[in-house]
Amino acid sequence: MTHDLFRLFTNLLDRAISSSPTFRTFMRSPYGNANPFYFKDMEVVFGATRGVIVPTDASIPWVAKFDVEGDEVEERLCEREANTFSAAEQCGVADYFAATHYLGTYETVGLDLPYDLAQDFVEEYGDEGYEEMANFQHKEPYTISISLYGMEYAEEVGAWNFETDPLLHTYIERNPSPISDKYEEIGEEFVRLYGEEEYERLAQFCCEKGINDIHYGNIGYVGDRLVLIDYAGYYCR
Repeated sequence: MTHDLFRLFTNLLDRAISSSPTFRTFMRSPYGNANPFYFKDMEVVFGATRGVIVPTDASIPWVAKFDVEGDEVEERLCEREANTFSAAEQCGVADYFAATHYLGTYETVGLDLPYDLAQDFVEEYGDEGYEEMANFQHKEPYTISISLYGMEYAEEVGAWNFETDPLLHTYIERNPSPISDKYEEIGEEFVRLYGEEEYERLAQFCCEKGINDIHYGNIGYVGDRLVLIDYAGYYCR
């Protein structure tokens, strides 16, 4: 499975990089909170610390994550997330996480404008203007190298999905954890679905691994499982 997924995302990146000089330039040094890129067969979106490749084919139940550059990024969070999932498997709490695994390192080389010049062109002209100007400018070798991590695709959720239960609310207030630290109703939903004992096992695991950034953007549904989908523990670094 890992080999097939890596080949899938490699092919998606190859097509995007060859068709869009703007995307090609950006991926030479990707950074966080960038504007998304949209292609026929995928979209690439960015958070503060990682990018996510999302195939447009709904039959593909995986996305690919990769680390981005930035002053706030102090370690390779995708690797941290994959290691956390391995630990969750060993501790018997993996069902509460979207699975993530290292797929491989995507690499491509070619000739392009010098990076600073390319950035200026794509910012001002985009793909069309870049191609026109590139015909008259000196080109130099470039390399794109990105470590890809596959993660199960999860449907997004929102606050409107959860209903507050007085009894569960009281339990959460008496048993605070990283799961309910930002939104108590998220903790309530985990208790409702999995029970108090499992909630407490998961909460203990989150404490041990520094998973403390659980909000509506970092949870989702894989089938009927409510899972954590971003569990690198951004604020624990």
